[in-house]
Amino acid sequence: MGSCFVQISAILGICVLVAGVMTEQKKKLRRDAPVLLGSILALFLLGLDGEISGSEGLWMILTYVAYLVYLFKSTIKRHQEPEKKAAQS
Repeated sequence: MGSCFVQISAILGICVLVAGVMTEQKKKLRRDAPVLLGSILALFLLGLDGEISGSEGLWMILTYVAYLVYLFKSTIKRHQEPEKKAAQS
């Protein structure tokens, strides 16, 4: 009888862990997919003339750096929110 409860609890726990990971992956995909598609489109459009100039390359690098800064700030913000909620309680 006891092993039955342990097995059910283990299966439910594993399901919750996997569902939590899948939810987090969906959030990341929802955030990153438009940027990925936009960068592919930008590279295609910039390369239509057969070459990518220095200014176009600089624009792509600066856009990438801006995206990295956005990711960094959003990660910091996401980690600070639970601390603020805990401090308010």
